[in-house]
Amino acid sequence: MKSILISLGGNETLLILLGVAFFAVVMWAIIDILRNNNLKGLEKVIWITVIMVLPVLGTLLYLYFGRTVNASRR
Repeated sequence: MKSILISLGGNETLLILLGVAFFAVVMWAIIDILRNNNLKGLEKVIWITVIMVLPVLGTLLYLYFGRTVNASRR
């Protein structure tokens, strides 16, 4: 039985890999929000909502503005 990635073209395989990588970054940001002790309950809910509604922009905004110095040194 052929592998599904072999039967896809190069562009499709690249898009799948980029999608998986993006999903991993979004999940990492959400886990980081949940583990960040410097954010209070409502702040965590707001950040997770922003990431869920606007995944690309929300993740970038959180990584730039939301992470604290202590959270990035874990």
